[in-house]
Amino acid sequence: RDLRTNDLSLPPHPLSTFRHGHRTNIDASGRYHRSTRSNTTDAKPNHDASYIVSPICGGCFRSRSNGKHCAEIVSARQKKDHSSLSDAATIVGKENQDCNICDIDYCLASHFKDEKHSDQSALKKYQTKYWRFDQSTPKFTNPTSLTLTSIPSELRIPSSRFQDVGVYFQEKHNVTKSGMDFFVEYNPGLVAIPSKMEQNLPEEAVYLLSLRVTSANNCFPTSTYADLPKEVWNAVYITDTNHLGLVLLDDKYQMIPGYDVVIDAGEQLGLKTPFEGPSFMDYRLFVLNDEIYLHANADTVVVNRLSLRAKGFGDDDAYVKNTGTCVEVAAEGGAQGNWEKPCRLDNLYGGDNLQVMLMRQFNTIWSGGINGKNYALFSLPNATHPDAPDSVYAEIDIFPHHVQQILPDEFDQISKFQVFGKLWKEGTHKSRHFKMDRVNMRSVKEVGNTTESGNVPLPSFSTMDAHEDWFPGDDAPFKESAHGGACCVSFSVDELNLGGSKNNHHESLLVGIAHTKVSWKPWYSKKKVPRERKDRVPHTHYV
Repeated sequence: RDLRTNDLSLPPHPLSTFRHGHRTNIDASGRYHRSTRSNTTDAKPNHDASYIVSPICGGCFRSRSNGKHCAEIVSARQKKDHSSLSDAATIVGKENQDCNICDIDYCLASHFKDEKHSDQSALKKYQTKYWRFDQSTPKFTNPTSLTLTSIPSELRIPSSRFQDVGVYFQEKHNVTKSGMDFFVEYNPGLVAIPSKMEQNLPEEAVYLLSLRVTSANNCFPTSTYADLPKEVWNAVYITDTNHLGLVLLDDKYQMIPGYDVVIDAGEQLGLKTPFEGPSFMDYRLFVLNDEIYLHANADTVVVNRLSLRAKGFGDDDAYVKNTGTCVEVAAEGGAQGNWEKPCRLDNLYGGDNLQVMLMRQFNTIWSGGINGKNYALFSLPNATHPDAPDSVYAEIDIFPHHVQQILPDEFDQISKFQVFGKLWKEGTHKSRHFKMDRVNMRSVKEVGNTTESGNVPLPSFSTMDAHEDWFPGDDAPFKESAHGGACCVSFSVDELNLGGSKNNHHESLLVGIAHTKVSWKPWYSKKKVPRERKDRVPHTHYV
C-alpha cells in the first residue's frame, strides 16, 4: 500500500512504498536492513531508509506522567492486555491526560484541526514519519569550515598524526607531564556586526565569529580516548587553558585575512585560580540593542559587552591613550574586582589588527542556579514603551521552557557568603577562595519572575530516536536539559503567511534552536557491543 500522500510530518524528501511486518536496523556501514519483527508494534520501514513510520504519534515516547515515561505506562498496559501497541497507546492516552499524545485519535485530530475531515475513520490511514537525522536537517547556505590562522603551526596537532593520535597524546604527556601544548578550536558563535561598529572595521566585515580555543577535545573516535591511560586522559580533558578566539568574516562566512585573534581573558582580568580549572569556557555571542554581548560559562553563566575596532580605522594613538589595558583596569578594581569603564584586551596570538574592548567587568546570570550553562539571550521590542530599548531575555532552559527578563549591564552586589551559599555542595570544603567570585558577586538585575511556558506543542516532525523500536522512555539518548542553542529569530504574521494559501497564522512567532547533548552510554566504547547498536546513537550532540 502506497502511503506517500497519507503520512504526517512530510518534509521535502524522497518517499517510497512501505511494507508491513518488519523492523529496520542499521549496520556498520550506515545502511538499513529489515529483520522479522517479534513484537506487536505496527511500524513499517521504508526502502530508501529516509524514515520509518508508526501509528504512534511523535512525542508519545518522550512524554512523562508523574515523573514516569508514558512509554513505560504504554508497555505495561500492552503486556497486561496482550494488546497491540496501538491499542495500548490509545487506551493510556485516553485515561491519562499527561500521555494524551499517545492516543491515536487525539494525535490525528490535533494534527488535522485545521482540516475539514468529517470521517474520523479516514484518518486512520495516516502514519507518523520518524525521519533519519541527516534527512531532517535544514538546508545549509554557504557551509564553511575554517581554522584560525593566528594559532602557530607548532601548536597544532600534525595531520600526519591523526591516525595514531592516541600515541601522540601519550608522547606529549611524557614531555609536559601535565597538560597538552596544542590547540583545537570549536563551539562557534556567530553574530552580524552591528551597524554602529561598521565604520571602525574593514568594509568587507559582516560577521564576528567566536571560538573556544583549548587542548581539551573530543575530535577523534571514542575508542581513542577510552584506550588512553588515566593520567593522559586527564591531561587531554582537564585543562586550565580555554582561550577566546575571535575572527571577522565576510558575507560568505569566509575569514578576512589578518583579522583573527586568540585572547586569554581570564588571565588579563586576574580571575584565574591555579589548578581550579579555566576561568571561562564555551564562549558565545549575541547582538542585543545593536551591541555585541559575550556570553561564557564559568561557575554559571556570565555576560559582558564587547566593542571592536581595527587598527588603522580611526585614531590609533588616541585609542591606546584613552583606553587602559584590562590588566591595568582590573588591578584598579582591587580585591572587590568592580570596574565600570572600557578596557582593551591584549591578543595572545594574531597580532593587533583586530582590537577588542570589554566595556566593564563581567556580570553573572544567577537565574538558572549553579547548573546554568549556555543560555540563549535575545531581545524583543519594549511592550509598554515602543521607543525605549528592546527588553532583553535569557532563555534559561527548554524542557520545561524557562525565560527570565534581565538587564545585562546592571547588577546587584551580593556578598561572598551568598555566592558560597549558591555554590556549596554538601560534602565539599566549607571555604572558598576563588578569584572568580569577584564576578559571581555581581548578580545581573532581573525584571519580574522567571516565566515557565505551558505544555510543549505537538512536534511538526519526529526523528528515529523517538520511534518505539529505538530508544523509548528512559532509553532516550538525549538529555532533556538544554546544552545550548540560539534564540530568537522573529517572524511577523505577514512573513509566516508568505507563499501559503491558508493564511492561518494570526500571531508573530519567535524561532529558536535548542541544542541538547547525548547522554553518555557506558557501553559506547565497549567492543562487545554491536556496531549496529552504537550507530543508532548520534555521537555527542543533537539539535
